[in-house]
Amino acid sequence: MTSDQLITEFETFQGELKSFLLRMTASVQDAEDILQDTYVKAHTKIDSFRGEASLKTWIFSIASNLSGAAELQLHHLEHNRQIMEKYLGETG
Repeated sequence: MTSDQLITEFETFQGELKSFLLRMTASVQDAEDILQDTYVKAHTKIDSFRGEASLKTWIFSIASNLSGAAELQLHHLEHNRQIMEKYLGETG
């Protein structure tokens, strides 16, 4: 698959992917960021696409993984904030 083919295919389901990410993140900004990150990752890893599943399925998997990583990062940030508040005695 070429970069041009990826662009063409990605554009056909980009709206659906953004909706999927919005449901996963509940944030327009996060969904848009992950959408862009998904495209970049798919573009850089296109040589690893084996065609065992559809390109759409492969890209949605990338997006899902990136979304999960973003959620985990937010969880860690919130946890760290709570620890800092506890030890520093701050309330906000």
